Amino acid sequence: VKPEVRLRVTLERLGPTFIKLAQILSIRPDLIPKEYCKELEKLQDDVPEFSYEEVMEIIEKEFGRGINHLFTHFEKKPIKSASISQVHMAVLHSGERVAVKVQRPNVKMMMETDIEIMYYFAKLIEEHESFHGFKPTKIVSDFKEWTEKELDFRIEARNAKRFAQNFKGSRTVHIPKVYDELTSEKVLTLEFIGGVELHDIADIK
Repeated sequence: VKPEVRLRVTLERLGPTFIKLAQILSIRPDLIPKEYCKELEKLQDDVPEFSYEEVMEIIEKEFGRGINHLFTHFEKKPIKSASISQVHMAVLHSGERVAVKVQRPNVKMMMETDIEIMYYFAKLIEEHESFHGFKPTKIVSDFKEWTEKELDFRIEARNAKRFAQNFKGSRTVHIPKVYDELTSEKVLTLEFIGGVELHDIADIK
């Protein structure tokens, strides 16, 4: 087994925090070899999904009502599963199609623990004289700050509304509508818009 494959499998087994770190590294060929970037790209798409039962439990806890009361239809299988959340297509009682982003169960607690472990090892690296001038604790600190913001979907909702206002009237940019009544810290509901992933654009003719 190639070393880059072993790294990808190891990071995947370590859980959401390390998968997120791998996703960031996959777009940084200035930090790691290209063959590692290519292998870690697989974690952009191939992240194990969590169960529909867990999705229902999270939504019910966030809004105090079950999925059947909030939506006329809710796809059990997610459209996409990522390190922090997964997205399901649903239909509102108004008939509008929406994308419902649901945070992974207990992911915040797991990430906080994982980041503390990262800090521990980062400090050990900094103390080693061969790494003089390299500041891994700063990298972990930046990663922590960015991750904490990503774990609160209300921040993403505010940013989406700000972008929508900035691009109001644009013919080329469309920002999906945010449904505030179905948005919380752990659930984000947006207007459903079909699209193509950035790394697939080159395949379009």
